[in-house]
Amino acid sequence: MPLWSNLLARWSPIPLLAVISAVALLVVGVLTAVLNERAYRAQELREIDGQARILAASVSAALAFDDRAAAQEYIDALKANPDLEAAGVYDAGDRLFSGYAARRREALPARPQAAATRYEGVEA
Repeated sequence: MPLWSNLLARWSPIPLLAVISAVALLVVGVLTAVLNERAYRAQELREIDGQARILAASVSAALAFDDRAAAQEYIDALKANPDLEAAGVYDAGDRLFSGYAARRREALPARPQAAATRYEGVEA
C-alpha cells in the first residue's frame, strides 16, 4: 500500500484538516511577509525620492548665488532621517557643492552619479 493512502487510512479527517490548515496558514504568513516587505521598500523609495526632489527645489537659490552655507543647511536638515546615508548637491559644472555622508569613510563622489535615488541597491 502506498505511503499516502496508508497515512490517510490511519488518520481521521480532523487531524488531517488541522495539518492542512496549519500548512496553509504558514504559506499565507510567508507570502504576507514577502508582500509587506516589498511594499515597505517601495514606500521608502518614494519617500527618499520625495526628499531628493524637495532638496533639489530648495537649493536652487543657494546654487545661483554660490552660497555653500545655505546649501549645507538644507543638507543638514536631511540628517534627521536615520535611513539617509548620503546626500550631495552638485553645481552646474558637476562639482560637489555641498554634501553629507553618514559614514565619514564613505566620501561622496567628486562627480554626480546617474540621476537616481537608490534604496538598498534598488534604483527609482
